Amino acid sequence: MTDSAALLQAIYEAPDGDAPRRAYAEWLIERGDPRGELVSLQLEEQRTGLTEAQTERVAALLRQHGDQWLGALAPVVMFREGVVFERGFPSTSYVSFKTTEQCRAVLEAPEMATLRGLTIMGFDVPGTRVLAYLAGRDRPSRLRYLAIELGAEPDGEDLVALTHPRAVVALPELATLWVNATRAESPVTPEALGWVTRGPLLSQLERLVVTGLAEARSFRLAAWLQVAEGAPQLRVLDLMRTAKDVSGVTTTWWWQLRRDADGAEIEISLSVDPQYEAASRREVDARLAEEHARAFATDLEGLGALGSLRLACSRQLDVDADAASSPCDPPGPSDTPPSSRDYATALVAKMQRHFAAVRLASGGPLR
Repeated sequence: MTDSAALLQAIYEAPDGDAPRRAYAEWLIERGDPRGELVSLQLEEQRTGLTEAQTERVAALLRQHGDQWLGALAPVVMFREGVVFERGFPSTSYVSFKTTEQCRAVLEAPEMATLRGLTIMGFDVPGTRVLAYLAGRDRPSRLRYLAIELGAEPDGEDLVALTHPRAVVALPELATLWVNATRAESPVTPEALGWVTRGPLLSQLERLVVTGLAEARSFRLAAWLQVAEGAPQLRVLDLMRTAKDVSGVTTTWWWQLRRDADGAEIEISLSVDPQYEAASRREVDARLAEEHARAFATDLEGLGALGSLRLACSRQLDVDADAASSPCDPPGPSDTPPSSRDYATALVAKMQRHFAAVRLASGGPLR
């Protein structure tokens, strides 16, 4: 084994350690290899931070040589700007695999030892298949973050690997899983995503993110919160749902459950398609407000029935369009149609008449 190979092997065997990287940097610098300077600078950045000139030098080194330092990742990297180097080696990356053989070759490469985060893009090799391969490996992965796009639900050998108890042995450090369901072939519910919500990997996740969820008719917030109930170590659950009304206006709801030693809290965010302009009538805006208020009520349905949760709302939610306190009242007179920002502000203001914050405060798994 050459000196270079031995030094690299020491890094791959102890990727969290600084000493092997420092030894490699010194060896490279002695031979005039610019990668030695990168490793040295990024080790210094971690320890004390860098000056502006040093930061610019790191950026220049990566612009000039970064592609050469990708190693086995080079053929699958989606775009160079998406690769983050830490202490001289790739740490996170966006990748896309063309074939299963290519996927296996890359994932088995020694360079994978320094990767801590991976975003799988494309559907030639589905993200669930990549995750299943990682879950079934004999050699544990060091990944802490993994993001995948969901197409068809996993089945066959993939499903077996994802639901087998050894998955937590193969992915012992995986703390964050992001599932993008925007292009899923069927509505994604906790039941449909059972390989996560009832699988062994859930027991070690600290954060679960599910985006691209279906509209209100198949989205039930209470069902997702029951998933969190069954995973005491899950600190953050993010859910993103988009809804499009008959006029083509897209509204995005983002729910985030956060919990710590003091209890749990749900934060709700809302954004409206910036292309929206209520260019016709005030009643269009009133109808949209009613639709989204009803969708909000549907999302909240069942929360109070969860066994170990107590739902505390500062005000009663009422979506009766005829009620005086309804959040569905028209926004008010206006000489010009409201912009998307005005519409979102008006809708949130209506909601805030009926809730200020949703707190889950109780004993049991959420504390």
